[in-house]
Amino acid sequence: MSSLLWASPDCKHFSKAKGGKPVSKRVRGLAWVVVKWAKLVRPRIICLENVEEFQTWGPLLPDGTINPKAKGLMFRAYVGWLRRRGYAVEWRELRACDYGAPTIRKRLFLVARCDGQPIVWPAPT
Repeated sequence: MSSLLWASPDCKHFSKAKGGKPVSKRVRGLAWVVVKWAKLVRPRIICLENVEEFQTWGPLLPDGTINPKAKGLMFRAYVGWLRRRGYAVEWRELRACDYGAPTIRKRLFLVARCDGQPIVWPAPT
């Protein structure tokens, strides 16, 4: 069993900063590579960092926009897949400036563990 998998899948198709609609299902699906690694290697801890809008990951309408009726569907499926394989999963939106980085940008952090140890979040500095 491997110790740690850190992932930061491409977020340009989720971010509100992008300003446009998602255009590539292949790029939007890069987060599933984490699931593939979890299945093949089973790391004890998985950390994923992305934009906060990653939580709205869902299927697209024919015009390339997110289907509002299915908003978050893929994110919930993603978390469910990890949980069904024995991972405890938690996520939080954190601002880097609260932890010593010179930016106010809010990011989503997801942590999954399968070693029975608690997920411990850092205290703001």
